[in-house]
Amino acid sequence: MIMEMRVYRCLPGRLPALMKRFDTLTLKLWEKHGIKQAGFFTTLIGTSNQELTYFVAWDSLADREKKWAAFQVDPDWVAGRAKRKDDPFYARFVEKGTKPHDIRPKGKVQVDVTFPASGMLAVSCKFHGSLGMNGQLLTGDAGPSGAR
Repeated sequence: MIMEMRVYRCLPGRLPALMKRFDTLTLKLWEKHGIKQAGFFTTLIGTSNQELTYFVAWDSLADREKKWAAFQVDPDWVAGRAKRKDDPFYARFVEKGTKPHDIRPKGKVQVDVTFPASGMLAVSCKFHGSLGMNGQLLTGDAGPSGAR
């Protein structure tokens, strides 16, 4: 399995419009083309609260190439992008493909993800066995306080 991480650093005030496009267009087309989204996150702690980070899961690089190519030429996607040609959402885009590594925590790792109505995504990681640690990562929309 390959996990692709994509990060959009949005122009001030454009993050809601980008997220709306995912809700109303992009995710429907991904489903049509068999693209598996693995989570969407906005920055709570970091250099900018105007970032959207998401992950896509691929079976292989060939799977990514085939499905992404079909998505990019889908007539609905081409039309949707053309509508915003003169109204960009982001100033910077980063893309990384990752694969699992052999380095793993000792013992059992349990990850619980909660999607509450508040919109704040809670990811809890509990390390068991010899690590003897508990940790929690919270990420979500920092609100309309402007770009940082």
